[in-house]
Amino acid sequence: DFQLYWEETDLAWRCWLSGFEVLFYPEITVWHAYQTKEKSKTIYEGENYQVVYRGCRNMISSLIKNLESQRLFFVLPLTLSAWLALSLLFFLKLDFEKSLAIIKGIAWNFINLKLTIKKRKKIQATRKITDKQLYALVGVKKNTSYYFGKALAYLTNKAF
Repeated sequence: DFQLYWEETDLAWRCWLSGFEVLFYPEITVWHAYQTKEKSKTIYEGENYQVVYRGCRNMISSLIKNLESQRLFFVLPLTLSAWLALSLLFFLKLDFEKSLAIIKGIAWNFINLKLTIKKRKKIQATRKITDKQLYALVGVKKNTSYYFGKALAYLTNKAF
């Protein structure tokens, strides 16, 4: 039920967990309608900051729904800390709208935790593989500089 941001990640994740095969075809190119009449720049800027809000909200929700409990208790606090640190950096940059968008994304997960847990129970009940098996299939280890680079790109509005 994600409208934008993380919907394909969440869908693929749940397919893998249910035992389905997800294929990757590197020859295929998908063009996102960034800054066109179909997807104007206003979705990335302005009062709502949908990219930041929905990205934060949906990432956290997806983690809660899909991760096994042991990994969730490790990954979720790290993820929340990273989003809060990014919110603080936006605040210090005087970009209050983006800072607030992150806080709203985190808050949405607390407000809707009961619904997310209901979804989690359903997903975990149909699980066919463990997180360890999934990460063996799709896990790509990135060094810390990769994640700092992504955060810097977020802060500077430059491509990563």
